[in-house]
Amino acid sequence: GIDSEASEGKRDRNIGRRKATAMMDAAALRNALKGRRAYVDAHSNIQESVAAGTGPGKVVKADAKLAGGYFSGMFMEKSKTGFVGLKNQGATCYLNSFIQTLYMTPSFRREIFAWKFDPEKTKEKEHLSIAKQLQDLFARLKLSEAGMVTTGGLTKSFGWTDRDAFVQQDVQEMFNVMFSAMEGRTKGSNLGEHLSDHWYGEHDDYIYFPETGKERSQKVPFRSVFLELKDCKTITDCFNKYLTPAIFEGDNGIRDANGDKKTAHKGLRFRKLPKILACTLKRFDIDYRFMRRVKLHDSVYFPPTVDLSEFVGDAKAPETQPGKGAYEYDLYALLIHRGSATGGHYFAYIKNISDGKWYCFDDSHVTEIDEKDVEKFLEHPDVAAEREKQEEAKRKAHVEATRKAMGITEPSGVPAPPPPGGEGLPPPPPPSNTSGGVPPPPPPGGMGLPPPPVAATGMSEGSASPAEKKGKNKNKGKDGKGQKSKPYKRPFSHPAANAYMVMYLRKEKGGAAAKEEGEASGENGEEEEELIDAALREAVRKENEQYKVKFGEWKKQQEMIETNVYFAGDYVRVTLHKTRSLEEVVTEAIKQHKELNKSEDAKKLLGAAKLENVRIREYDGFKQRGAKPLGELKQSLEKAGVKKHQALMLELREDGEEWEEWVPDQMELQLMRYDAEADRTTGPAEVLVDEKGARGRLLRERVAKLWKVDPSKVALVAIDPMTGPKVIEDTVGLEFLKLREGSQVFAELCEGNHAESKPALLEKFERDKYILFVAYNDPREKAPEPTPVPPEAIGAATGIPPPPPGGIPPPPSAGGIPPPPGQGLAPAQVPAPAAKLQTKNVQFDLRRTLGELRSALAAELKLPEDSFKMRRIRYGPELKDGKKTLNNYNFAAPCSVWLDSGKPLKKGEFVLKVHVDLGKEGKKTESKGKTSGKPSDNFAFLQEITLNGSLTMLQVKQEVAKAWKDGPTPQYMRIRELKDDHTLGNLFFDDKTLEKNKPGLQDFESIIVQRTAVPEVTTSDTVLLNVYRWHPKTLGLDGPVEMAFSKTCKIEMLKEKLGEYAELPPAEVKICKPMKWQLKDYTIQFPLMDWAMRKLKATTKIGKAPWRSRSGDSIVFKDGRIKEQIEKEKTAVDTGIGYRPAPERAIKILSPEEIEERDRRIKEAEEAHKKEAAAKP
Repeated sequence: GIDSEASEGKRDRNIGRRKATAMMDAAALRNALKGRRAYVDAHSNIQESVAAGTGPGKVVKADAKLAGGYFSGMFMEKSKTGFVGLKNQGATCYLNSFIQTLYMTPSFRREIFAWKFDPEKTKEKEHLSIAKQLQDLFARLKLSEAGMVTTGGLTKSFGWTDRDAFVQQDVQEMFNVMFSAMEGRTKGSNLGEHLSDHWYGEHDDYIYFPETGKERSQKVPFRSVFLELKDCKTITDCFNKYLTPAIFEGDNGIRDANGDKKTAHKGLRFRKLPKILACTLKRFDIDYRFMRRVKLHDSVYFPPTVDLSEFVGDAKAPETQPGKGAYEYDLYALLIHRGSATGGHYFAYIKNISDGKWYCFDDSHVTEIDEKDVEKFLEHPDVAAEREKQEEAKRKAHVEATRKAMGITEPSGVPAPPPPGGEGLPPPPPPSNTSGGVPPPPPPGGMGLPPPPVAATGMSEGSASPAEKKGKNKNKGKDGKGQKSKPYKRPFSHPAANAYMVMYLRKEKGGAAAKEEGEASGENGEEEEELIDAALREAVRKENEQYKVKFGEWKKQQEMIETNVYFAGDYVRVTLHKTRSLEEVVTEAIKQHKELNKSEDAKKLLGAAKLENVRIREYDGFKQRGAKPLGELKQSLEKAGVKKHQALMLELREDGEEWEEWVPDQMELQLMRYDAEADRTTGPAEVLVDEKGARGRLLRERVAKLWKVDPSKVALVAIDPMTGPKVIEDTVGLEFLKLREGSQVFAELCEGNHAESKPALLEKFERDKYILFVAYNDPREKAPEPTPVPPEAIGAATGIPPPPPGGIPPPPSAGGIPPPPGQGLAPAQVPAPAAKLQTKNVQFDLRRTLGELRSALAAELKLPEDSFKMRRIRYGPELKDGKKTLNNYNFAAPCSVWLDSGKPLKKGEFVLKVHVDLGKEGKKTESKGKTSGKPSDNFAFLQEITLNGSLTMLQVKQEVAKAWKDGPTPQYMRIRELKDDHTLGNLFFDDKTLEKNKPGLQDFESIIVQRTAVPEVTTSDTVLLNVYRWHPKTLGLDGPVEMAFSKTCKIEMLKEKLGEYAELPPAEVKICKPMKWQLKDYTIQFPLMDWAMRKLKATTKIGKAPWRSRSGDSIVFKDGRIKEQIEKEKTAVDTGIGYRPAPERAIKILSPEEIEERDRRIKEAEEAHKKEAAAKP
């Protein structure tokens, strides 16, 4: 639609600009969309049975596809380290890092392999046994040829569903929960003994009374140690802090055996440490200022070897303390958490005991950590600081030596003084010296910097040729074959600030690593395979064979290149191996193109084509033309750089003809040829020019070559969207004319030199820019009306007003004549059978008025001028001002008007849809005060009323009162805007006219009339407030009732109005202004509010501080004679302020019985659902 009354400021300066822009942009957009449509269809991977797309292509089978639908996530080459990764099921990185740590613990791995599953003893099924599923997983980690394996069997034995796999959990919690479940199910077996012997330690939880020297303690087993981080630099500092007792004295003292409060020391004391020590660092804490969880990034040093013997035993009883070296440990695993306190990612740095190398286990990726990075996190912080200090000193010495060699005497970092010749003058020549008076040149790395490393060829990177640099950038990260040479590798992350769990292995007294650990991971490590059950080894072997076959097929599939080869607007799909030649692509493409339904000329060209006269090029699907040629046909697809799903194009030439030189970055212009004698324009023809830097001369020469004429006789005209037609001069850049891909250029063949005469094209544009053809219909011919649906089909009680005759106005359609069937109809209507209206055209001048157009149409139709209405589109706003020109109404080609029978409206008159509010918002609940039903359910359509925009709102209310027979008087009416979604809009003020209340008022807009509780007169400073009444005795809330108040209304006046409304004495009215969250929990919040109004004075205005009321705000009043009923237990309830995340779920491993019971219930529910569905007709 258009704004028929708001375009007075647009004058004749816009004439031609719209038409010129439409002519240029429409053609460019049309061509671009056409090309994009064909390109998308051509490159869509569609099946042959559904190949009817929007483009011209047709799917043709080239080669038989490989069996099996493989995707890249299914296969991964095994890491060069020899280790197998674990697939992340969703958010199971915590589980993967923990499982890899267990697998890299040799003694645990050996016990898992040696454990025998006995269903009679364990009373559990194989798929529900955690130890059995862990054994199967370890066997695959040991023997599998795949790059990664899944933990799906293990998580199913936990009783987890797919949903549980997408919940982030804590790795330390996983450690405790999983080991607790395993201990109960493996008790009495070798694995159960290993868990209790290797993973458990003991400590005393004691309370010592220094005054009496007495102590009471309790022996407690532990599996992991929770260490504090704050103010600790090394792990030994963490142990010192962990064992430091807390002192309770005075009123906080602890009662002894006699019941007396005494000073006491409460703490922990290690009895023995486990062989495999798991230390958990307390990186997660609570910030009590904001009551949120935070993560601590304090750095802690983890020595590769640490002696914890000093922390075992009681210092007061030396006989309990072991000797030095009894508890000496080697670091072998670091479980690292990257992220925040609310989420992140786990991975592990683990040392292989057999070779001493460290590896990064990051889900499915396993990589070796560089030795330099290992040295970084194993190096003591003091040693690292000293090393960095020495390196910095060496660097500074090198810089100073370089500066001295260059003759620079100023200190580093201080700007040099101006040259001796003064600013802006050349410096005097340097003094002569033995070296010829020329100072040595700066080093390649720049002034004051060490030189960069030199390449192996002897040529530095800075001296490489442009071609070599281009090649380096192009092949960056690739090998000589253009393939990726380096697999994924996680960037090194220093564990000092991110390690969450630290794992240590205890040494024997001899100083070497634990004997059983060394045996398990050393030369006898191959014996582990013999420990694996033979049936399990055979199952993994078969899996490896199947994997190799599928992996080989997938690799072959990855090496197949599928291309779309275009010729004459059609394409065929060719699939060949990357080692096949371009010649084979051409042969296969020609063969398939001959099979398509092509013209005889195309078949003839393809049949006579010789390989030396065929060139294959890249195809630009968006621009729909050929791009870069691929070169010799003998080269392979891989060498030619052809990629998967890349579009190619066949190009043919005749014998002896030269290939057209390809220039990159060209654009295609649409050439329109104008014949002045016939006054006719033909085309378009395609012309290629450089996208950047091309000038008019080049375009003129290209057009002359196409027409085979003298370039001096070709006149070119481009359409500038801002200034209109413009002659293209030889020296004008095409960029300056804003020409782009698909733009139209008009050309004319002159009798003489184009520069000596004015092109006839300009005269044509000047003549035609005001002329357009206006299409119109006969108002006496009826258009097909929609068939209404019975009201009972949609519900007669909805209160939604009926649509206008003919339905809801549709969006503008091409030509403005009736919309297509099914468009522009109300939801409850269906279209009648389609019927076309007869339309005619009349030529008209944009500079003429609407009244003149009405007279012309009346003469053509032989009707009185005041017998029909005019609209731009059907159901659009009526065109009323006969003195406005068509240009002011934004008429532009293609143009049409819709004519309806009836008396036309005058300027300033509008047809408005009047709705009424049926009253209150629904039934109220006295105890809660909530309302039922949507507000829109209470709005009813009254009728359409014709009103003049100059009427005051009082006059408008009087007109509404005539139509609303049982409605209120005008003093009790409030008029507001009703939005399209049936929600209330702006208030219409009584001190303004209808048109000033709603600038840009249009026909068929909706207004709603509300019945007010008290008489009111609204002005520009009126605000609408939602008024509630609070009942302290019953804790009930009435309302809201929308009432109008002036911003200048004082508190005493507000109390008088509310007292009049509620029949209360003004002196007893208590008011307050609640927040939205207080309204939500009013039973808790309202009794605690400031009903005494300490911050308000009787003379305070509601539009000023502290209230600053705006429309939509709420106020609450009550009878001050009734006291509040405050329930203390209710005031402590959470009010819901702030954000509360969903509660976290703890890790839970179900027992076999619980899993079977859950599965049984699910199966019964599914069967019941199937029976219920089958019983339905």
